Amino acid sequence: MINNIFKFLFAIMLVTSTMPAVVYIYELDTEFSGGTDPVGPSPWAFASFQQVDPNTVQLELSNFNLTGSEFVGAWYLNFNDSLNVNNLNFNRVGGTAVADASISTGINAFKADGDGFFDILLDFPQKKADRFGAGDNIIYEITGVNLINPEMFNFGSAPGGGNGTWYSAAHVQGIGPDAEASGWIGSGPGVPVPEPTTYLMLAAMLGIGFLLTRKSRKLVEKK
Repeated sequence: MINNIFKFLFAIMLVTSTMPAVVYIYELDTEFSGGTDPVGPSPWAFASFQQVDPNTVQLELSNFNLTGSEFVGAWYLNFNDSLNVNNLNFNRVGGTAVADASISTGINAFKADGDGFFDILLDFPQKKADRFGAGDNIIYEITGVNLINPEMFNFGSAPGGGNGTWYSAAHVQGIGPDAEASGWIGSGPGVPVPEPTTYLMLAAMLGIGFLLTRKSRKLVEKK
């Protein structure tokens, strides 16, 4: 019985050792510029950072709650100011978006409307056929900083004259019946999603507890 438990724990450790460590999710759910809210329910867009290996983070941007003619013209992100954001390398690895973004970096170099400076700008094409539109997503792998991790991107915008601090922001265009309105949407701090390993280890412990309890009951019944 005990040998089987150790074998079970060892199998769980082998599986969980290959799983991604942590994911930070940013929900862009607030229009902060005095512009127009996108038509659909908020959050309208999402950014996520996931650990892939000790020196790689995967970034996914998604417009899953944008609708109709709405599209993102620019997306803004932050980075730990004590590190060099200009060392980051972005390599697109997936997503449904037709065109790629032009990516620029610089400490507090990019202003989102009137409400904050950001370190990373993803500038998307304006041409209709190439837009980063409703329902699209795009995925990058980010390298270039030793032991990079999702927490390095969980920083607020530097003051830019507005009243808010935003951890991610996007300029949504093509809003409304005439598709000519726009708005700037932002997110608060990223929400860390519990590691998959946490759930597996919890399930393992519950399973072991169940097996031990059942074994104890059988021994008592035999007596």
